[in-house]
Amino acid sequence: MLESVSGIEGKMSDFRKTIKKYVPFAFIILVLFLLFHYWDDLVGLARLCIKAGMSLFVGFGIAYIVNILMKVYEKVYYKAFKKEGKLRRAICVILAYITIIAVITVIIVAVGPQFVKSLITVMTSAINRADEMLAVLSKDERFGIYAAKVLEMMPKGKDMSGIIEKVGGFLLNGASGTFSSLAASLSSIVSGFASVFIGLVFSVYILLDKEHLKTQFRELIRVYVYRGDKILKFFGILNTNMHNYIVAQVTDATILGTLCGLGMWILRLPYPVLSGVIVAVTALIPVVGAFLGIVISAFIIFTVSPVKALIFIIYLLVLQQIDNNLIYPKVVGENVNLPSIWVLAAITIGGSLFGVAGMLCAVPIAATAYQLIRDDYKKRVIEEKQSEPVESQVLDGEADEEPGQEVVEKSGKNKKKNIE
Repeated sequence: MLESVSGIEGKMSDFRKTIKKYVPFAFIILVLFLLFHYWDDLVGLARLCIKAGMSLFVGFGIAYIVNILMKVYEKVYYKAFKKEGKLRRAICVILAYITIIAVITVIIVAVGPQFVKSLITVMTSAINRADEMLAVLSKDERFGIYAAKVLEMMPKGKDMSGIIEKVGGFLLNGASGTFSSLAASLSSIVSGFASVFIGLVFSVYILLDKEHLKTQFRELIRVYVYRGDKILKFFGILNTNMHNYIVAQVTDATILGTLCGLGMWILRLPYPVLSGVIVAVTALIPVVGAFLGIVISAFIIFTVSPVKALIFIIYLLVLQQIDNNLIYPKVVGENVNLPSIWVLAAITIGGSLFGVAGMLCAVPIAATAYQLIRDDYKKRVIEEKQSEPVESQVLDGEADEEPGQEVVEKSGKNKKKNIE
């Protein structure tokens, strides 16, 4: 009777183990099925949730970025005054926001007017070239009639240049007299500013009370979420990777932009400050950002001199190689350890789903997933080696011994006994 009961309990335990083994696979299949059949509805629901909580998401993002700079100010403050408390936090938060606002203002002032003027120059030059090309084609027998009609329809080069200059002045000086006819655009602009303002206020509250909020979040996850410790581990690794990635990218972009502007000034190329800022800002986007900065800056320099634009491209390509092989590995190191192919895949997927923000966040998320999978794989391999039968390990150890080793050891022991 006892044997039958123990047999039933053994079968039940095996059954439970089998269920636990295949439940994750069944859950994954169910999730894939729901995603495949209800993808449009899920995307619509996700967009609605994101739209409803946009201010909160913006606030959290601002707080996360400002927190990196705030930590630096807190360390400096503590070294200088050896004090902690609410006053230190308030002062460091204010200094962090002032620093970021000042950097953004400098970028806009340095890039905005020069970019618009360069765009005006390019458009004017393109229209003048088009007039010359049409004048040449009008003398041809095959295209003369069509070219003459196009020339009659187009305004003269000077008139068009004046129109372009007015448009450029409109972009530079504002459009205060035309907002009455742009109600829809005004509504979206006001809504965007409102979201940013609410997010800014929300970020201040997060930074002032971040330790308390962090403790509450951890306790809620640990108590109410299944396997909360693993989820907290995931967020901890993600936070580390995101922090290291942002610091490394900003540092590398600053160095690259500075070297770009300095080299252009030495080579007497036009727009060194503008090009340096553009290269630094676009370098924040991994892999494709540097090439995007080269294209934009070369396009602006091309309006002044095509030869100088070619020199700029050659210089930036050389500088990019130096950055990839010397500067970037030293700055980033192994903070975000992710193979290049997965970096490119993460950027492609993140950019297609969420645009530029997806490109910036995809690499730390992919690095976190890669690290967790690698750690789990190593853990499983170690467990498999430890669970191997002891007899097989002993046999393997005996097989590795040389044939006459045991005989020599025994003879040595006998000699010691005889001597004694």
